[in-house]
Amino acid sequence: MTTYTVGEIAKIIHVSSYTLRYYDKEGLLPFSKRDAAGRRIFDDKDLELFGVINCLKRTGMPVKEIGNFVKLYMAGDETLSERKIIFEKQKEVARKQLEEIQGIYDYLNYVCWFLGKAQEAGTVDIKYSLQEKDVPEELRAIKARYDAMHISKLE
Repeated sequence: MTTYTVGEIAKIIHVSSYTLRYYDKEGLLPFSKRDAAGRRIFDDKDLELFGVINCLKRTGMPVKEIGNFVKLYMAGDETLSERKIIFEKQKEVARKQLEEIQGIYDYLNYVCWFLGKAQEAGTVDIKYSLQEKDVPEELRAIKARYDAMHISKLE
């Protein structure tokens, strides 16, 4: 079985060694073992759990809640339903994050189009004369949301 050091795990899952030491301090790594020199070592099964921990952290789950998940994981198969509930909740969190990021991307896409048009016209004042038919169909809903957002701030 392959073993990994803290530094190797950090490189594999794209976090710092400091982050992994923090996780250990916070109790997220009760599965870690030590070699003869006292250094933490991990195996392939641990690497899989690191992937899960990293995923949960990237969804914004607090370290304490991740610690609770790790405890459930360490308890074994009798906690499968509780772990599934945790993942269903985080899946919903990720779906909301995805919607938010999609909205940001859509807005950036619209602004890039608009700025191209403003460059062609030599002024951003074209926004006052833009008609719906001037905006590409796939950007119209985005422009409408953007315009509504700005109008509501004026009221």
